[in-house]
Amino acid sequence: MLAVNNSKFGKSRQVPLHPSTIGALDTYLQIRDRHTSDPSEPAVFISAAGRRLRYDNFHHSRLQLVALAGLGARSARCRPRPR
Repeated sequence: MLAVNNSKFGKSRQVPLHPSTIGALDTYLQIRDRHTSDPSEPAVFISAAGRRLRYDNFHHSRLQLVALAGLGARSARCRPRPR
């Protein structure tokens, strides 16, 4: 389970993750921590400078990944988005 604390509107929740997602995140975190001067950064996804990603940078990268994966909207209201 992934604990999301104090997210939008101060909500907290638990999100179930597939074992393959847990493995991929664990690998990413190990690599991230080897390449940053401050592995205590609380953000999961960080920039090359070792700081929390800015939303506009994250949004741009996410759009590129969605396009590369070939994901499309099922309707105007149902489109790929981060959760």
